[in-house]
Amino acid sequence: MAGFKSGGSGNATSLQGEPVSSTVPTSGQSLVFTSGQWTPQTGSAAGVASLSMGTTGLTPNTATTGAITVAGTLAIANGGTGTTTATGSGSVVLATSPVMTTPNIGAATATSVNGTTIPTLATLVTQGGALGTPASGTLTNATGLPLTTGVTGTLGTTNGGTGLTTVGSNGQVLTSNGSSLSWQTPSGGSSTPNAASGSLPASFYASTATYQNIDPVTIAAAGQGTGTSQSIAKGVVHYVAIYLPAGVSPTTLTLNIQAATAGTTCYAGLYNATTQIGFTGSFVGSATGTISQTMTATSAGSLTSLAAGVYFVAILVSNSSTGANVGFLATTQSPAGLTVPFGPAAAANTLTCQESTLGSALTALPGTISGTPTRQTLYVTWVGVQ
Repeated sequence: MAGFKSGGSGNATSLQGEPVSSTVPTSGQSLVFTSGQWTPQTGSAAGVASLSMGTTGLTPNTATTGAITVAGTLAIANGGTGTTTATGSGSVVLATSPVMTTPNIGAATATSVNGTTIPTLATLVTQGGALGTPASGTLTNATGLPLTTGVTGTLGTTNGGTGLTTVGSNGQVLTSNGSSLSWQTPSGGSSTPNAASGSLPASFYASTATYQNIDPVTIAAAGQGTGTSQSIAKGVVHYVAIYLPAGVSPTTLTLNIQAATAGTTCYAGLYNATTQIGFTGSFVGSATGTISQTMTATSAGSLTSLAAGVYFVAILVSNSSTGANVGFLATTQSPAGLTVPFGPAAAANTLTCQESTLGSALTALPGTISGTPTRQTLYVTWVGVQ
């Protein structure tokens, strides 16, 4: 055989011009050319000497012997996934126009959508979805906005508000100077409406401590000094109108005796248009000066947080008094605003005048207004409520 050479023993000594090892081969071995000669070798040594998987991510379990087992994870660049875990089921999703059935995306983050940058803290919503907490936005079609917790700032007058952040003090009214609004304490000449005439006469006055029906300054300005004495005959109730703003809870009635009379017992009370809502204890009319009497609510009325409107202070010198009339501080109707008592002419069971009288021979104030009152046309008695 060409390229084959044997020695005298009959064994091959060379093959293809290269020497053959003198080692006797065993069953299953093959001649392998290595280290300059042909040598008998067993198993894998006669086959693959090494295996390289390159950058595929796979590695051979054994390099040169035995059965080769591939380990590792096939990389994306070589057609693999680069991962050993999976979730869900179904087909593999490719880049172009994939169709996914009910995917659970979880909490995704992004900095832009279709080339539009998402502002910091902004929340993406779908048509009809929840608004979340955006940093800003135009709520043209928003509904259900909570005014107590969802709105900040002060609504200006150009948008139908007041431009104010407080409700003012008790008895103050909202006043305009032509350019802005403010809370002011009313004084003589207020135009606050009342049910009797539709406007408040200039005689109604409110100080910081007491609501009064006549401004004491007006009395002095009219040249009356400390005022005039209104003589109240015993047994007849004098009802004096006074305006009270909303929210007042009166506790005291104040009067001023100008002409005292010994042996007289007096009472005072507060009425709405029809009913007594408060009363004082009895007091004597035998000393001059200011008298402040604590007032108690009647069982038919309330003195707590009254509604705005005209009320009536009732004054009675009991018919059981041994003395006669008692004179209370008053003013004539010469000052501006007092010339015409407010309201129409007296009507049955109705008090419409600045001061009216009702009843005869009374020893206590009545619980309700009953009868046709007589309008006082000369003097107006001063009263205070606080």
